[in-house]
Amino acid sequence: MGPHRLWGDWDGPRVSWNSGKTPAASEGAIRLRGRYQQAGTPRHRSLRYVAAREDLIKEHAALVLGLRQISEAGISSPEGRQRLLAIKLALLDHLPKQDAQLYPPLREKARTDSKLAWTLDFFAKDLQDVSAAALAFFERHAGPGGDALELARDFGTLVARIKERVRKEEYLLFPAYRAACEP
Repeated sequence: MGPHRLWGDWDGPRVSWNSGKTPAASEGAIRLRGRYQQAGTPRHRSLRYVAAREDLIKEHAALVLGLRQISEAGISSPEGRQRLLAIKLALLDHLPKQDAQLYPPLREKARTDSKLAWTLDFFAKDLQDVSAAALAFFERHAGPGGDALELARDFGTLVARIKERVRKEEYLLFPAYRAACEP
C-alpha cells in the first residue's frame, strides 16, 4: 500500500510520507499502545477508548486490592486506617474520571439505543447509591476511636457494595462501552 494513507490504515513503515520523519515528530501524531496514530482518525479515537477502558479496569483492580489489604491489616489498626484514607482518595479520583471517560460516549450512543439508555439510567442510580454509602461510611468513621465492631460491619458492607459495583461495570457496562466505542 502506498504512503498516502493515514497511520492507522496501513501496515507500512511508520514514516511520514510528507516529511520523512517518524510520526512522533510529525504534528498531530501520537503513540498509543506501541503504535503511532494520526490524531482525529477513527482508529485513533477507538484506541483512546480502549486505553480509557483499560485504565478504569486497572483502577478497579487497585481499589479491590486496597480493600483486601485493609481487611488483612485490620480496619481498626493504624495501617488499616492509613490504607482506608488512601482508598477514599482513590475513589474520589476514580469516580470523576469514570464520569468523564466512560459515560459521554455511552450517553451519545444511548440516544438511539433504548436498551443502553435503560442500562445507563440503572447504573447512574446505582452509582448514586454506592457513592452515598461510601461517603456516609467515611464521614461516620473519619476519626480514630469509635466502636470497632460497628466499623468492621460497616466496612464489610462497603467492600461488598464496591465489589458488586465493579463486577457490574466490568460485566455489563464495559461490554456496552466496547460495542459502542471500539471497532
